[in-house]
Amino acid sequence: MNQIKKIFLLIVLVSFSSFAQPNKDYVKHTVLAGETVTQIAKKYKVTPYDIFKLNPEAKNGINENQVLLISLQKYKVDPKDSKKDSQVIDEPKRLESYIVQAKDTKYSLAKKFNITIDDLDNWNKVIVRDGLQEGQVLIVKKPLDPKFVIPSTVKDSILDYGKYIIQPEDTKYGIAKKFELTIEELEELNPEIKDSFPVGIAIAVTKKGKRAISKEKSDYEQYEIKPKETLYGISKKFNVSQMEILKLNPILSEGFKEGLIINIPSDTLKTLELTSDKTKLIAKKSDVEKTLVLLLPFNIPMMESDSIRSKSEFLNSKHGQLTNIALDYYAGALIAIDSAKRMGYTNLKVKVIDFESKKASNNLNSIIQKNDFSKVHAVVGPLINSQVEQTAIALEKYNIPIISPLSVTNGRPYPNIYYARPSDELMREVLFNHFKKNNGNVLAIFSNKKQDNKETVLAQFPDLKIIPLTEKGAVTSENITSLLDPNRKNFIILDTEKTNIILNTTSILSKLKSKYDIQLVVFEIYDALEFEEIPLKRYTDLKMMFPSVTRTNKSAYYESFREKFKKDNNVNPNFFASRGFDVTFDTILRMYEENGFVNSTTGLTSEQLESKFNYRKIEEGNYNTGIYLMHYTDELTIEEVK
Repeated sequence: MNQIKKIFLLIVLVSFSSFAQPNKDYVKHTVLAGETVTQIAKKYKVTPYDIFKLNPEAKNGINENQVLLISLQKYKVDPKDSKKDSQVIDEPKRLESYIVQAKDTKYSLAKKFNITIDDLDNWNKVIVRDGLQEGQVLIVKKPLDPKFVIPSTVKDSILDYGKYIIQPEDTKYGIAKKFELTIEELEELNPEIKDSFPVGIAIAVTKKGKRAISKEKSDYEQYEIKPKETLYGISKKFNVSQMEILKLNPILSEGFKEGLIINIPSDTLKTLELTSDKTKLIAKKSDVEKTLVLLLPFNIPMMESDSIRSKSEFLNSKHGQLTNIALDYYAGALIAIDSAKRMGYTNLKVKVIDFESKKASNNLNSIIQKNDFSKVHAVVGPLINSQVEQTAIALEKYNIPIISPLSVTNGRPYPNIYYARPSDELMREVLFNHFKKNNGNVLAIFSNKKQDNKETVLAQFPDLKIIPLTEKGAVTSENITSLLDPNRKNFIILDTEKTNIILNTTSILSKLKSKYDIQLVVFEIYDALEFEEIPLKRYTDLKMMFPSVTRTNKSAYYESFREKFKKDNNVNPNFFASRGFDVTFDTILRMYEENGFVNSTTGLTSEQLESKFNYRKIEEGNYNTGIYLMHYTDELTIEEVK
């Protein structure tokens, strides 16, 4: 209350002084339609945190014509120039700054700006004191010492006289490996780095009479130490000895710390595993020749025969939507195939078959008849459920496993089809198993247009308590409170397409949270949940949970996939590209399992970049039950429920 009074007094004083003399330290801003706090912060060269500090009510959202008080003391920006791209005058021009976004982490920023986490901490004491917070302005790049600056044409390369400039991401081991030296030889050449390793200095990287040669490809990759991880755990995770990890990372002698980025041999990061409760199978080299078919609707003949539209126009048309998905999927699958061959599956044969897929017809049967499937070990595709079933019938005599990679709904239970994407029904099952495990009191709110969903869920889980709506379709605090249990965890399922119900319900639950143990649950992240007027903080406070077929992956292995994909395709991988990698790689591993793909699906789980594969026989069908439970955290991130 005292803080509010102080802010109110400050506003009064500023308003009064504006009649007598212009105040250069504060300005009042009237919110325009559609404006956000972040946009306003950028306009005045401040942070959202600075705005919230003087306007606490803005944390719950801002409205058109609302007046905000903006402090300009820190950055000395003239209000008249707020619409200009003015520079922050107290920050050296040669430094680069960045405003922290909601999903940023120290690791992601370090990778983004090619620096280390230690650099972030050293240049920004605020995140050491307060932690990383949305809206902070951080220094993310400092220049090298001026006396060591070299021309851009030779930066990050060997100098003519056998010298090298130490970069922020470098380690002694990395430089020694890069120039085919031992660490001892590097220190002998440069005694000044024995006890320190300063960024920006020039060091010798060649022995007498030997020319310095840089390896194009690094022999190691970076990995960020996660919470509660140990040296032993990491050595087992990547199948590398503890001694080797310590040798690669002398800094570990000072302590094993969360968030520290260490070097791991590249080959170990390429090793993916199939695991079950009782068995861990590391993928091994194999001399056995096996054949995989990718059956994808590229529609190339249709595209080439289109005399009206160009190829780009075709890809942007309705007919081209499926082609685009197939192309993205295939780009991810290619990296999976390349990774498998690098791991030792050199006798893997992959056959890519294109077919035409229109809205009501396709040429699948004729394409299948023209190709020999007698020696095929697995088929991935097509992408549409009805076409997967069509393929299964056509290839039934060969008893080949057909993997359906993208189908959202469970198809008919054919014994030779493996549905790789978990169905909505199975995802709800995982949710309710979690509720039961935690002795939860489970309530649900269904809007009027979600009554079909309500009946489906009640048929599957008849003990679910339904929170009634008013005649106008609204939610009331009384209706919710009457069903809450003060002695148990209360899971509140919200299924609606209406933003006003989401706003109202989350507001009520936020107020009740002080008296009850409450967690918000949704069946999926739909568009209405991302309405900009709904404060993200409500979701984080209520730890909103949802089932998902994908997880958040921050590992060095995922990052190497992303970089490889971007290098090959000039864009970051989307869902279909990552899915292409995951399904293809899982299929290859299972093909080469000792007793083949079919037997590998009994009790054996595979976890790849974003997806998990744990097939279960239901009736006569085979369905993936690899589902993640995700939730919003206090750090404004989405993480897996542990």
